[in-house]
Amino acid sequence: MGITLSNNNFKTLAFLSIMLALFGILVTVEFTGETDINHLSRQSTQDLVTMWRDLSTKKDELQEEILLLNQQKQQLARESHEGGNSSLDRLRTLQKINGSIEIKGPGVRITIPKEPPIFYLDLVDLMNELWASGAEAISINGHRITYDTCFFSIENDAGIFLTIKGIELEYPIVIKAIGDPITLERGLTFPGGIMDNLTTLYKINPKVETLDSMVLPSAR
Repeated sequence: MGITLSNNNFKTLAFLSIMLALFGILVTVEFTGETDINHLSRQSTQDLVTMWRDLSTKKDELQEEILLLNQQKQQLARESHEGGNSSLDRLRTLQKINGSIEIKGPGVRITIPKEPPIFYLDLVDLMNELWASGAEAISINGHRITYDTCFFSIENDAGIFLTIKGIELEYPIVIKAIGDPITLERGLTFPGGIMDNLTTLYKINPKVETLDSMVLPSAR
């Protein structure tokens, strides 16, 4: 994939290229025209030697400046390349957060049984604990969690059920989180943590597994 230069870097590189071309012309310029020849023919040998030395000095100075400009041009190109990579990294991080891309990697899988039922606030606590433990991306029953994801509990004659973005969550509820598996597991299972509370207070026993590879779909 090519790196796209910013407008300022592009203009700077273009300016340096033009300057290099102009310096090349100045270095190789020769005296031409009848007027210049007549003028030189009237100069003394000493004056001609002095002029030659001055031209040689200027040529050396121009060559040094060309070398400096070339170095600056190369430095700009390197900085632009590094800046491009940094921009791509930031873009991919943003895509992970808003769920616009599918993501694959190691992580944990949490399976929550139907009985006894879990409440939507418990799901919120689970999500927060996973984010705090370094999760890069999370999904629930195949629904990617993004900035606008909402949970709720609805009660009717059939009982209480959970929704995600207005869609009913069927049991078992399966939560997948991509990140360092060991860190994520410890964040969930430490004494007094979310899993400990679910088991002790509500008799809910989610199953936590560490996996080497998972695929989380992009947001629908």
